[in-house]
Amino acid sequence: MIKTKLHSTFSKLITLDGSPTLISNEAQGVHEPMHNMKGAFSETIYVYERPLLQGLNYAESTFAVLSLGLGLGYNEILCAGVFLLHEKRTSTANFIKNVYLKSFEINRLLRESFLFWVQDKYSEFNSIYSEIAHLMALRYDIPEQEIKSLLGLWYDKGDWELCGKFPDELTQRDRFNVILYDAYSSRTHPEVWDEDFLDHFLRAHAMDQCSLGTYAAKGSLKRALLANQFHVEQPKGFGGKRSCTYATRKNRD
Repeated sequence: MIKTKLHSTFSKLITLDGSPTLISNEAQGVHEPMHNMKGAFSETIYVYERPLLQGLNYAESTFAVLSLGLGLGYNEILCAGVFLLHEKRTSTANFIKNVYLKSFEINRLLRESFLFWVQDKYSEFNSIYSEIAHLMALRYDIPEQEIKSLLGLWYDKGDWELCGKFPDELTQRDRFNVILYDAYSSRTHPEVWDEDFLDHFLRAHAMDQCSLGTYAAKGSLKRALLANQFHVEQPKGFGGKRSCTYATRKNRD
């Protein structure tokens, strides 16, 4: 395992597919990598590409995405890549122009660093973000700079909000047709995996047509999804994990 200290708070790890992740250096921090060590990029694609592509099919006037756990911005970069792919493949008449992306990250350094990269300002993490954008550009055969520029455009227009603690900055009007539930594990953040919390969150913030993806397969999550009329699949997880979760709701009964 290659470990490089980038900042007093975090070190960079290279996962088996060559893509980067982070681990905390703090004595009281979360001492688990942000991604599966079998491949951070590969895990992102495996778990979160599918709900984004489904969400584009469900979206009517607005493509509304909630991303819980910004981390290194993998899902935000993926969201921009998928959207650009949609733009390239879709006729003008059917192209969804309106986007609403709401990202949550409790760590201020990670929020600010990712935004600095998007805005062409200096950050100690800039090279990592560029690595990720390069991998995404190769996957979708689109220019790397277009991914970064699109995120900047969304931010400048107010179509992308970069928030702190989840769910404190959710509003009553926030509803999403894609939910990327990439929170830290229940071992470190049990409150966001609580069944009552998940049930309330889905009732309040999932659109009638909605797609959700997460690396986890918690019983509490499955029960909350089923109670809210989602169809739930829990196939084999990435990198040796027993299961992950995909859930879709095409229409409420």
